[in-house]
This record gives sequence, C-alpha cells and structure tokens, in this order.
Amino acid sequence: MSLYGFATQGWMVYVLLVVGSFGSIAMPAIQGLISRSVPPNEQGAVQGSLSSLSSVAGIIAPPVTTGLFGYFVSPHAPVQLPGVAFFFGSALIFCALLLALRSFRRKPPKGQNV
Repeated sequence: MSLYGFATQGWMVYVLLVVGSFGSIAMPAIQGLISRSVPPNEQGAVQGSLSSLSSVAGIIAPPVTTGLFGYFVSPHAPVQLPGVAFFFGSALIFCALLLALRSFRRKPPKGQNV
C-alpha cells in the first residue's frame, strides 16, 4: 500500500495493481488461520466477527481517508502529501500484523508445533 502513496504517474498504479492483486489471497489465508485456532462450536461467531469488522472498516475508512487526503493537499498542510491515505492504511496493516504475530505466539493454530 505504501507504494501506491509514492506513485506519481498513472502507469505506476497499473503496475502496482498487477503486483498487489496477489495480495487478494491474504484474506482467505488469514480466515483459515483464525478458523483453525478456535473450536468448531465457535466457527460461526468468529466468521461473523470478521465480517462485522470488515463492514465497520468499510464504513469508517472512507471519511477518515478522504479527510486525511483533503488536509494533506490543502494549503494549510505542513507538507503536501496526496498519498497519505495509503501510508495510513499501511500503518494500520502493520499494526494488525504485530497484533496477529503476538496472538499466534501466545496460542499457535491447532496442528502446529511452535
């Protein structure tokens, strides 16, 4: 996502879309890891929670990122940074990665010896 923020030409975005499309396999893989870490009688609750979080993010993200974009392209911004929404998204993904790593260290998915 950070590379999208640095793109200055339209053709760069197309290249990044091709490379970034491989990231679409991440969500099913994450759901698989999460579902293996809970008992069968809690699968519905976990999958429902993931869907709920995705919906909440879909509601909150547009106003937050457009606000960031609007501020950082305005004359009042300390620095002109049109890609700030992508950098913000990258920071959130990095934080989520750290939380996930910490969680899996405490309780690895079933069937894996750590």
